[in-house]
Amino acid sequence: MNKAKTSIVLADDHRLVRQGLRALLDAQPDFTVVGEADDGLKALSVVAALKPDVLVLDLSLPSLDGLEVTRRVARDTPSTRVLILSMYEDDASVSRALRNGAVGYMLKGGSAADLSRAIREVALGRRSVMVRLSENVLDPADPLPDGSDQTGVLIGDGVPHGVGNVDGGRAGVYRRLDHAAKKVDIRTCGVFR
Repeated sequence: MNKAKTSIVLADDHRLVRQGLRALLDAQPDFTVVGEADDGLKALSVVAALKPDVLVLDLSLPSLDGLEVTRRVARDTPSTRVLILSMYEDDASVSRALRNGAVGYMLKGGSAADLSRAIREVALGRRSVMVRLSENVLDPADPLPDGSDQTGVLIGDGVPHGVGNVDGGRAGVYRRLDHAAKKVDIRTCGVFR
C-alpha cells in the first residue's frame, strides 16, 4: 500500500530560494511541492485553495508577514502545518512564530537533510525546532496547534526523536531536555545559551 506524498506549499519572496527548495524537495520520493507564493496574501490564497500538508514559510514577506500568515493558517486551515524557514534565530522570532501556530522552525542556514526531517516531523504534527534557544522559549504551558503532539521534538541535534508522551507528555519533554543538556556539551548541542 503506497502512502500519499506529503504536499507542500513554499512561501518566500525570493524566487531563487523557492526554486532551490522545490528542486531539493521534489527530489524526495515522499514529497510533492504543489504550490508557491511570493508574498503573504498569496500564501494564504494558495493554502486555502490547495490545503497542503505543510506550508514552508519565510517570516519576511511582502503584503502580510509570516507571523500573521502563520496565525491565519493555524486558525483557518488547521490541517496545514506551518514550518517557518527563516534567517532569524532570536528567541523573540521563534517564540512569536510558535505562539502564532507554527509547528516547526528552522534556519535557512540548515542542511537539506534537516529540512526534509523537519518537514516529515511537522507533517505528522510533531514540533520540530532546529535553532538555538534560551531555555524559556518553549513554555510547557503553551499549547500546540490542534492535532499536533510533542513526540518529535528536535532542538539542534541534541535531543532524540520520540521523547514526548513517553515521560509525562510536554512536561516530560522539558525534563528530558534539561537532562540531555546536562549530559552533552551545551555549545555543541545549542539547546540553551
